Amino acid sequence: MNHSIKYSGLCVILSILLSCATSPNPIGGAGVVEFYSETLKQQIHVEGLNSRVEDGLLTVSVTLRNLLNTKQAFEYKFIWFSVTGYALKNENDSWGKVLLYASKEKNIKAWAPSPEAKRFKIQFRDL
Repeated sequence: MNHSIKYSGLCVILSILLSCATSPNPIGGAGVVEFYSETLKQQIHVEGLNSRVEDGLLTVSVTLRNLLNTKQAFEYKFIWFSVTGYALKNENDSWGKVLLYASKEKNIKAWAPSPEAKRFKIQFRDL
């Protein structure tokens, strides 16, 4: 009985450690991807998401792939956050348009509005 209690306790501790080590965000790091439409989420795949600091600004490169055999038109927007999680003001806070041809890839690149930006969210929505 004593061994089963120790084993159960060990399993709980391992589960907690593994859940902390595994990010719910498949891209990990500084970014989050958010789709406003479940349909769009099934039609467009985020092939890659890279971020790094260039000249003091967080720079993001997102590679998207159209999973359909028809062209897709949609919009995207970046939201930038400070290290404490507050959304930063962004002069260019508008939605950008994307036309992604059948089964093709497209790269979107963006720069943070200030050196305060340490994290970001990219949102996608239908036109």
